[in-house]
Amino acid sequence: MNKSILSIGLPSTGKTTYLAALWHVLESSESDNFEIEILPDDREYLNRIRDLWLRCTEQERTKLNITKEIKLKLRDKSSGAKFLLTFPDLSGELFQSQWENRILTEDYLLKIQDTSCFLLFLHSTQMQKPILIKQVNSILNIDQLTSSEIKEWNILEAPTQVLVVELLQFILEKKKERENKLSIMISAWDLLNDSITPGKWLEIEYPLLYQFLQSNGNIIKYQIFGVSAQGGDYKSIKSDLLRLEPTRRIYVFDEHIVQRDIVYPLLWLLNV
Repeated sequence: MNKSILSIGLPSTGKTTYLAALWHVLESSESDNFEIEILPDDREYLNRIRDLWLRCTEQERTKLNITKEIKLKLRDKSSGAKFLLTFPDLSGELFQSQWENRILTEDYLLKIQDTSCFLLFLHSTQMQKPILIKQVNSILNIDQLTSSEIKEWNILEAPTQVLVVELLQFILEKKKERENKLSIMISAWDLLNDSITPGKWLEIEYPLLYQFLQSNGNIIKYQIFGVSAQGGDYKSIKSDLLRLEPTRRIYVFDEHIVQRDIVYPLLWLLNV
């Protein structure tokens, strides 16, 4: 394999839905850019999540004890170049555990060292937001709180952007000598207002991550994508989505144009 791409992301950030849509496009030979080089071993799992996606049905929650590592060996149709796309943890709990326990597995460390291309998944609406300074006064008014209302802080209640920056710092700590390429995947983009761009969304909702990327531009080259692998909210417009050709539900938005190609963020990583 000439290149490899590694997927990273916390729980419930859209990794499984993206993979389901991607597998459908690749397996049905609907991608103009990539094709499957070697069929993966765990096609039963891939077909199961693809079938749920085709029926506009929510993906099953991937639990830590049944964590799936998925490897797709793909080929660029135009150049013939081969690459490996790896989803080391579809559940996201292993990435969350890195923050909680400050430990990297040896296997994940080897994967980090073997690649310079990453897909980072964020969810457009599901995140733990930070406490703003203007909220502090009311929060610190503890004299009016009863003992039952006071609880210990849990490390997993930290703002999502703090966890994400830490995930990236884990990677950079092991790869200081190499430039890294990062496709930032903002999933469920269809839930947001059309007037905002992915870059502006990141600046507003993840200011710490945005500043981190800006200050590390010498070692991280990145592009931000708004991704809708579903096409909309299954609960509200499922019947409308089912009337569409499955691949017509997909769209990927960068700062300028909308693409109907689920592989667009991969293409950017390989050609930048």
